[in-house]
Amino acid sequence: MEQKDKNKWVDEVINSLDGAERAEPNTALFEKIARGLSEPITIGRVIPLRTVSLAAACILLLLLLNVLLLNKHSVGSDKSMQEVANYYQLTNDNPLYNL
Repeated sequence: MEQKDKNKWVDEVINSLDGAERAEPNTALFEKIARGLSEPITIGRVIPLRTVSLAAACILLLLLLNVLLLNKHSVGSDKSMQEVANYYQLTNDNPLYNL
């Protein structure tokens, strides 16, 4: 009985589109799409080599400056890190490490 109900429902769903008409596109939209497909594809704007090389030089300059500043900062930071470790007693002679 249950199988018959399922088959009947499936048949109803399949047959529900029997009277439907085929959809037709808007003629103006269809022409616009067709015209867009027939036009050649244009490549985007060309960036001059001078602009690209200037941008690359600026990026390299910033990277070099960053490396120099980090290198200068890391030389002086060893002493300050030791001072911080001593202040907070983060050394091996701390009694908490010998529990």
